[in-house]
Amino acid sequence: VTYNYTIKDDCENFASEINITYSGSDRTAPILIGVPDNTTANCGEIPVVPNVTATDNCAQDASLTVSFVENNEEIEGCGIISRTWSVSDNCGNKTSATQIITVVDNQVPVLYGVPEGITITCDEIPDVPLVTATDNCDATLTVVFSEINQVTEGHGTIIRTWSVIDNCENQTSANQTITVIDDRAPVITCPPNITVFADEGSCEATQVELGEAVASDNCGTELTIINDAPVVFATGLTTVTWTATDDAGNSISCEQTVTVVSALNANADYT
Repeated sequence: VTYNYTIKDDCENFASEINITYSGSDRTAPILIGVPDNTTANCGEIPVVPNVTATDNCAQDASLTVSFVENNEEIEGCGIISRTWSVSDNCGNKTSATQIITVVDNQVPVLYGVPEGITITCDEIPDVPLVTATDNCDATLTVVFSEINQVTEGHGTIIRTWSVIDNCENQTSANQTITVIDDRAPVITCPPNITVFADEGSCEATQVELGEAVASDNCGTELTIINDAPVVFATGLTTVTWTATDDAGNSISCEQTVTVVSALNANADYT
């Protein structure tokens, strides 16, 4: 601001014109109005951007322009959103303010399609079903499957587990227990009936080759096959019982006959 001065005395004598210039500057920054405080928000409840204005000690409100910048580091339900407002007056004084929004997700994902526990026979074990998951914030979920199979020779348990974790470390898991039983007896075939001669000079046979029974099972291969054959077979007809037992305790029997013929009757027909 420049002031022009002219000085005169009482006799109307004028001095030369004097110019005095005053200079100054505005060192006060504008003030932002309406910047919200830092906050924590659920991923589905992020607040809208508010209308922030500014005032200045020298400039008119209409000459101030508030600029806004947002840095969004929120990914699938958690992270940080920083919102910054800034304003400058005509003299280069600048003010800025930042709001930090911490985005959280406190809800666990939900699994769909996990079957109930069941009891089945060894040859009825179901296929692994398709299990899916949803989450309130995370749309890119991966369901992980694991299985512990403790079935041995047709009976035991199978534990199937599905788990999922969202981007904010919230985890859900669910199990299905499959109880496997074997309630079916094996199948057995006895060796053929046989006829043998008694030992020379005796009414007994000590060297008798019975053969082998053959057995199979629907669930396992570990079968126990025994017979009740005596050590010495007396002359006449002896019934030998063969029994096959599986690992679950199911058993079945068949019979084989052994006919011992005295040497004195060697020419007789014992077919």
